[in-house]
Parts: sequence; C-alpha cells; structure tokens
Amino acid sequence: MYGILHAGGVYCGRCLVRPSPAPGRSCPHCYAMRTADTLRRRMEALIRRAKINLQATIDVVPVENQEQDAEAAAQAVDNAHLACIQSSPILEAAFEILARMHGIHVEKAVEAEGVLIAALTRTEEVTNLVADALLAVVPRQAGLG
Repeated sequence: MYGILHAGGVYCGRCLVRPSPAPGRSCPHCYAMRTADTLRRRMEALIRRAKINLQATIDVVPVENQEQDAEAAAQAVDNAHLACIQSSPILEAAFEILARMHGIHVEKAVEAEGVLIAALTRTEEVTNLVADALLAVVPRQAGLG
C-alpha cells in the first residue's frame, strides 16, 4: 500500500481521503476494515469446513434419525454463520480502536477495552456455536449418544 503525497501531507493509498500515519501505511479506518474482513473470511472458511466435515460424517455413519440430525446440525451451523456475519462490525470497530491506540492517552485506551472485550467475546461465541453444533450431532451419528 503506497501513501499518496501532496501539499496536505501523506494520505492513505486505499481511500485517498484520510491521512496516513506514514508513507506506505494505511489509515486506521482502512486497516480496521481490511483486518475485520480477513477475520470474517477466516471464520466463514472454518464454518464451510465444519459443514463439509459434518456432511462427510453423516454420509459415512448410517443412523435411524439421520435426516433430523442432519437438519438440526445444518441449522446450527447456519446460525453460527449468521452470528459470524453479525460480528463483523464489532470486529471492525475493535481493530480501528487498536490501530488508533498507538500514541493515544491511557484513559482512552482503557475506555476502548470494553469494546475489545466485546469483540473477543463475540468471536468466542461464534466459535463455540460451531463446536456445540458439531459435538451435538457427531456422537449421535457415530451411535455414541
């Protein structure tokens, strides 16, 4: 990412609107958006992988109530995916705060702590939703539950 130099100073090479902290760096807003988008894509990839593993388990192990279990598991994974999409703005705000923390007053950093904790909690909730969905179905599919 290259910064744009002109009379007003160094500007972000991505949005061309906000000042950049240094040449070759993004503004905090663009950095936060890019980081939140990367995390969202990673979470979606994990959820896709969970769906594939779930389908493979369902295909391999024959069970009497297979269709009902499969539908319940698919619904739980879809709910986790929706939670992932909804958590994206929280993650974006958290990373924008992190990007601005460099050189910020200590009191403001302490105020930002609540938002960061909320973002981490939301990320853990999404991960736990996927894990719970898989743990609820896989033992039944294997005949253990």
